[in-house]
Amino acid sequence: MKVTAWLEETAQTIEASNDLQWALVYKTGRVIYCSDYSNGCRCRLKAVQRSNKSRGTDTRFFAHNGNEGCDHAEVASPVTVPSPRTRTGPSAEHEWVKHHVRWLAEQAGYVVEEEKAAAGGVIADIWVATATERRRVEIQCSPDDLDERTMKHPDVLWLLRMALNNKNKKYLFDTPAVHVRIDRPTRDHVTRYDLTPGEPWLDSPDAYDGHGYRIRATGTVLRPCLDPGLKPWKNRGIPDKRLVFFETSPMPLQQFLREVWSGERRWKARGEVHHHGGWIRTDDLEQYERWRVEWAEAQQCRVRSLAAPDTQLKKEAPPAVTLGDNTIGVSEVGSHPIQPEMCILPVYPVETPVSVPSTLNGGRHSVAAIAQPPELGQQHARLYVQSRHGWRQRFIGWLRARGRRS
Repeated sequence: MKVTAWLEETAQTIEASNDLQWALVYKTGRVIYCSDYSNGCRCRLKAVQRSNKSRGTDTRFFAHNGNEGCDHAEVASPVTVPSPRTRTGPSAEHEWVKHHVRWLAEQAGYVVEEEKAAAGGVIADIWVATATERRRVEIQCSPDDLDERTMKHPDVLWLLRMALNNKNKKYLFDTPAVHVRIDRPTRDHVTRYDLTPGEPWLDSPDAYDGHGYRIRATGTVLRPCLDPGLKPWKNRGIPDKRLVFFETSPMPLQQFLREVWSGERRWKARGEVHHHGGWIRTDDLEQYERWRVEWAEAQQCRVRSLAAPDTQLKKEAPPAVTLGDNTIGVSEVGSHPIQPEMCILPVYPVETPVSVPSTLNGGRHSVAAIAQPPELGQQHARLYVQSRHGWRQRFIGWLRARGRRS
């Protein structure tokens, strides 16, 4: 068995006695080789851990994977370490992030205290005494009940590590929190970064400036999107959440903390301006309020423009029709269903069919009638008038013709 191995992905030696290094290879699927990798040995290994619950210890070692084997760096006994279930105190990762946040605050000119007792019976990891908002800063690397701890002292900023991979994800968008991502540099150490999580507490545990690493605040940092508006493909089934103005965008942790402590960037809960909670700059929030007003006015204008033709037809009433000594009032347009053909003005004069009984076969025939072009909104009245104009005169003429024939 072996107690050391080589991790090609990060080009480093892994020791079974180091908790953080062991976490990189134990049940992670990463490929590890013999520690004599630099001399050409390509024997693959696997990390093995056995727990002793009665003693509260874990036994660790590296075993050969499959039929491959070599005798490099062989040891007689494995490594025994205390079980994580019996340990107390913060991890090296937690301590490094805490000291890094303190270094950033001091660089910005703030007065900082560690492990400060605050109202509500809480002890803050970082207390930024001269900050305008969010003076209490908590670093959380493992899952915990953040709702209960937030209620004790609401003026808090949670810095979550690996929040997208553990149970803290459910708190990321509902509590004043942000995901802190640390990317390790590639071998050129200049401009390129890969997606492998960085671990500066291993490489330089006493250097808290984070030089050579890209440390960003992600997840809940919001900015105005380039094309705000109605997004039908977003949040399907939730109409109120399809109107999108903000989008998430990562930013350097140092800039984010300065904006939060100065009050330039504030927390907005879920549903206030976005479908999840997030940190928004005050000037972006003012821009959002103006945009909402303009959007509402544009929608009202659009509704009025679509409803304008129908409204005009309903407001205009047709004139009364005089037939001899009697004046007959025509029903208002609003009491009849408006048909599409009523909105089309015909060419005048027009021959309008008038139903009159025929003396020859008892059928019906047409009589030409000349109608005047109606005003806009009187199309329905025109049809009514043309069908009844002069009915009394035509009926009397028909009676006289029948009397002469008889």
